[in-house]
Amino acid sequence: MSSTHCDDIELLTIACDPEGFFVCVLTIIGLIAVAGMMAGLTMGLLSLDQLNLQILQTSGADDEKVQAERLLPIVKKHHLLLVSLLLFNAAANEALPVFLSRVVTEAQAVMISVTCVLFFGEIIPSAIFTGKQQLAIAAALVPFVKLLMLLAFPIAFPIAKLLDRWLGEDHDFSRYKRKELKALVALHHKQSQKKWLRQSTRDLGTTALTPLLEDKPSSYGSARRPPPPRLTLRSFSSSEDQDDKMPLETTPTDAAAAPVVVPMYSPPPRPEYAAATPLYSMTGNYLHNDEVAIIHGAMDMSTKTVQMIMTPFDKVFMLDVEEKLCDTVMVRILASGYSRIPVYKGHRTNVVGLLLVKRLIVLNPAEEKPLKDLILRRPIVISPEHSCYSILNLFQEGRSHFALVTPQKEVVAACWRGNADIDPSKVQILGIVTIEDVLEELIMEEIVDESDSPHAADTYMDTVRLRGLQRATTKLKGLLTKVRQLPEFLSAESGCGDLVTVACDPHGFYMALAVSVGLVVVAGIMAGLTMGLLSLDQLNLEILQTTGSATEQTYARRLLPVVRQHHLLLVTLLFFNSIANEALPVFLARIVPEAYAVVISVSCVLFFGEIIPAAIFTGKAQLPIAAALVPVVRVLTFVAFPLAWPVAKALDCVLGDDHDVSRYFDNVTV
Repeated sequence: MSSTHCDDIELLTIACDPEGFFVCVLTIIGLIAVAGMMAGLTMGLLSLDQLNLQILQTSGADDEKVQAERLLPIVKKHHLLLVSLLLFNAAANEALPVFLSRVVTEAQAVMISVTCVLFFGEIIPSAIFTGKQQLAIAAALVPFVKLLMLLAFPIAFPIAKLLDRWLGEDHDFSRYKRKELKALVALHHKQSQKKWLRQSTRDLGTTALTPLLEDKPSSYGSARRPPPPRLTLRSFSSSEDQDDKMPLETTPTDAAAAPVVVPMYSPPPRPEYAAATPLYSMTGNYLHNDEVAIIHGAMDMSTKTVQMIMTPFDKVFMLDVEEKLCDTVMVRILASGYSRIPVYKGHRTNVVGLLLVKRLIVLNPAEEKPLKDLILRRPIVISPEHSCYSILNLFQEGRSHFALVTPQKEVVAACWRGNADIDPSKVQILGIVTIEDVLEELIMEEIVDESDSPHAADTYMDTVRLRGLQRATTKLKGLLTKVRQLPEFLSAESGCGDLVTVACDPHGFYMALAVSVGLVVVAGIMAGLTMGLLSLDQLNLEILQTTGSATEQTYARRLLPVVRQHHLLLVTLLFFNSIANEALPVFLARIVPEAYAVVISVSCVLFFGEIIPAAIFTGKAQLPIAAALVPVVRVLTFVAFPLAWPVAKALDCVLGDDHDVSRYFDNVTV
């Protein structure tokens, strides 16, 4: 082709300038790759949960520990990371139309830039960087991210500090409260309970397994008819020795050898879910039933006082110190089923000690030895306001596994030190507590009380509140085009024929201005919805649906169906966001010179279409805002369905549609 003909062509071609053409094409491909990398990093890094990273750092696999250690330092610098990635993303997106316009016409440049940025710079990178390999990909790119943060530091640092001051720099992970942690354990158990259709460790019979396999209700224990009653010593507590509970045969007590009818002690019913505990030691990543019960019981115990679990004093079996250990008394003692029995003198309040029933094995009932001649142990005395864990710690000291509950514990202790009688007018014994009572609270099913319920207003802030400005998703799109040299924009004539002004066309000017403002608002809402909805954790939503306040449960029920359609939601919101961002410079260019239109559109999209929506939609009011806009999201999904659904299905096929709640393994649940 002649040089004269090449001079008439404004675009780069292979024939006229092959070197320049291929350099420009390679630059375009590089810019698309950079834009996609920045979009993916923004979504992948800012959606990482610091709590999950710390859990992995402590108890994950070896490679997960290394990855979490790499990621935590940069994820904690939330605003600096956000601004750095957005700056490079904006630079790549803005430079793309400039280089495209050198090899294709402006209209073609617009179409190519919009398509490439939408698919290869937004949807696909966001899906990849938040997929199953999110942690590994993010950790591998940590050195690259640190380099970007260093290069952008002079510009990004002041903006990040401004955001810290305005929006707060508290983007630390939220801790689950006791109530939410219990719900978390229950959700894990719900997923794995069908795997544990085996008999409880306490039920060695095979018959009891049948109702479980048939999905029929069964009570705790063997399904066969129980064996004939035999006398069992039931400790008020777990004793210091292993022989506190021992079966005894019924024996004759008089000359006629009449059998003594001794009532058998029946243990309290086990929780319903304890029947499916595996018989032998099990390994795996799921929680089985007894683990769930013990975790719930352990978390409940710190909220319970001794008074809440004690046995009322008027129901306690006691003996008078003056009684003689004859056949009748011995039978009463054995029939009570207790291994520790409080002994009183004169009246029940005047407790002088405890009788350890196992010591009776060396006594001959025919001797009728008085109780006062035996060595009696002093019980622990504790106030009713003490927590269950405090009394458990006292029991662990080994002094005694039996405690009297009284508000006047100092008076009782003083009477014992001085060998004086306890005056019932000065001391009120409310009940007794044993180590067995505490352990039963530890392994029983959840008991909810008023002290275990946090204030409803704080529930969302501590559970689903996803650390302020923490998930930025969509990045600046290729802002369209008609991008020329800045000096050409600044020197352009701007008469009535070129721009719509108030003087020339006030109606057209205000219409274009209103549309521009509307597009900024739409772009901000789309960006905010993308960050707000896609950053919602389904596991936290399920927890709120179970244990939240009535309002929070309504929000969670409304949001869960939308959030579960991950790829369809992502493609829909990015589609409308891209349209708003690409249309904004077109309308701005009608009322201001193109150079100003580019600067204004970049500034508006960066701050009002990205940063501020991220702060609002992922802030403290994230849940109510997202729930309120669910109808809008459904309408958007319906409108974009013909285009969004095929793309979403393609992403499901390529990347997988498993965006369900993440379940912790048993070594990282608590």
